[in-house]
Amino acid sequence: MEAEINSISEAADVLALFDVSIAGAGLAGERRNARVLYLALTSRLLERPVSVAIKGPPAGGKSFLLERVLAHFPSSAALKLSGMSEKSLIYTDENLAHRHIVLAEAQGAEGRMQSYFVRTLLSEGELVWHAVEQTREGTCTRTVRKTGPTGLILTTTRIEDEAEIESRMLTLLANDTREQTRSILRAVVCGETQRRVDDIWPAYQHWLATGECRVVVPFAAALAERCSDRSVRMRRDISTALSMVKAHALLHRATRRRDEQGTIVATVDDYEAVRQLIADILAEGTDAAVSASVRQTVGAVLAHSADASCGVATVARALNIDLSSASRRCKSAVRAGFIEYRRESKWQAANFRLVRAIPDDLAVLPSLQVARRVPTTTNPATE
Repeated sequence: MEAEINSISEAADVLALFDVSIAGAGLAGERRNARVLYLALTSRLLERPVSVAIKGPPAGGKSFLLERVLAHFPSSAALKLSGMSEKSLIYTDENLAHRHIVLAEAQGAEGRMQSYFVRTLLSEGELVWHAVEQTREGTCTRTVRKTGPTGLILTTTRIEDEAEIESRMLTLLANDTREQTRSILRAVVCGETQRRVDDIWPAYQHWLATGECRVVVPFAAALAERCSDRSVRMRRDISTALSMVKAHALLHRATRRRDEQGTIVATVDDYEAVRQLIADILAEGTDAAVSASVRQTVGAVLAHSADASCGVATVARALNIDLSSASRRCKSAVRAGFIEYRRESKWQAANFRLVRAIPDDLAVLPSLQVARRVPTTTNPATE
C-alpha cells in the first residue's frame, strides 16, 4: 500500500484523483461540492478546521454526498451523530480534537445551550465548563475541559439556519436540477451507488495525519490586503479561505517545499485551486454576489411578471424544475429581497413581482493574476 500512497501523494493534482474515486463510488455530479467537503474534512488536521452546511430539498442527495466523501476518510476523522443532548459535548468520552462532528440534520444541534457549545467549540477551539456535583463530602465544583480544534458538518433542508452558526460555515447547495435527478437515477439502476471506496483513500488520510501537518501561507498578509472589506463577515471568512488553502497544500505535502522549521509552504497554485471552489460561496455569504439559483429565479419572475399569475408553478415551468425546488428557490429570492409574493385583492391570484434588480457580483478574493504579484513572507504572525 505504500506505493499506492506515494502515487497519490506525488500526484500534481490530488483532487483530480479524488474526482475519479468518488465518481467510481457512485456519486453522480456534485463535483464541486464533493471537493469542498473533502478539503474541509482534511482541514481537521490544521489549527482551524473548516465547517460546512449542506442545504437542499428532501431526497436531494445531501446525505449520500456526505456519506461518499466520508468513505474516503478513516472513522477517526469524524464523530457521526443523529442528535445530542444539551451538554453531551461537555461530558462525551469522545476525543474531539482534530475531528469533525457530523450531524445528519441541523435540528440535531438545536437548543440554546447546544448552539452555544457548538459555536464556542468552533470559534475558541475548546470548551471549559464548571459543573456542580454532589459527592459524599457535599456539593463541589468540577472543571470539565474538551479541547479541539473541531469542525462541524451538517445537512439541512432549511433555507436558513441560526445566523451565528451559519456565519461560521461554508454553505453548499445541493443540485436540484432535472439533469442531476436523471444522473442519479442512472447511477442507482446501474448499481453504481453501492460501490465501495478503495481502502487507499482512508489510508492516505491516515498517512497525512501521522506526518507534518503544519502549513504556512507565505503570501497571507498581502492577500488579506487585497480581499474585500465590504462585509464584517470577511473577518471570519479569511480564516476559512486560508484553512482551505492550507488543506490543499497538505494534500500535496510530498510535492511542496518546506521552510527552515520543516513547515509545509503553500503555493499560489494552492490558492487558485481553492479560489475556484469557494470564491462565489464566500461572496454569497457576504452579500457581495447572488447565487446562480436565485439569479435564475429572479430572471424567471421578471420574464413572466406580466402574466396574470406568476407563482411557484410558473417559475418551475420556466426553470424546468419540480415544484418543491422552485418553492425553495422562490423563498430564497424573497428572503434576499429581490422578489415579493403578493395579492392585489382577495379575488385575484397571488403572484411574484420584482422588487429590485440583482446587482452585479463583486469579487471578495483577489484573482490569480493579483495573487501572483503579492509579496511573500514566512513570518507565522502574518498567517
